[in-house]
Formats: sequence, C-alpha cells, structure tokens
Amino acid sequence: MVTIKAASVIYPRLRVYSEENFRGLRRTYRGNLGIADIDAVLTGIESLRFFSTNPNATLVLFDRSRFRDNFVILRGNRSIRELDDFLRRGDVESLISSQSAADSGAGSRHTAHW
Repeated sequence: MVTIKAASVIYPRLRVYSEENFRGLRRTYRGNLGIADIDAVLTGIESLRFFSTNPNATLVLFDRSRFRDNFVILRGNRSIRELDDFLRRGDVESLISSQSAADSGAGSRHTAHW
C-alpha cells in the first residue's frame, strides 16, 4: 500500500534575485522572516517578488541594516524590479516578510542555507 502525504504550502513566499529585473541568481524563502542585511544574501538583493494568498501579508523595507531607520510597509503581492533607490532616502538594506497571524501556516522555511 502506498501512502500519499499532502505537502503544505507555506506563505508568504519571497523570491529574491541577485540582479535587477528578476535576473541572476535567485533564492526562495517561505514563511515569516527577517533579513537583517540584504547584502549578505546572494551578494546583494537587487529585485524581488513577494507572494501570498493573504491580501494582508506584509513586506517591510528598511533603509538601514538590522531593521533600522526609515521604512516602507507594503501589503499584498509585490514585484519590485529594482530595489536601488526604492526608498526616498536610499537603498533597501534590510526587510521583513510576514503573513497575517490568522493565516500564517506552520513554521518558516527557506530553500537554501547561508
């Protein structure tokens, strides 16, 4: 007898790219997470896609590492072709990706280790 186990899908999904316009190396993260220094991932994140089935899923972009200083809060699905100068006062240096507590799924996973 074969047992089939259903895989649970974890949201939100954040796919980051090493080049602008969703090119170059990429890494996919799932679940709630914070990246304190985006230059430490793929030698820098230049573009990203943020997806969730929950319209209240949140992406917070900060202009300094370790989630400091100026920030912008984005809700819902986003595709950002170029992170350079996305914020008024500078480049995105850290970010938080989160799902609403009511629909967070189980745990947090990413597809590659650093």
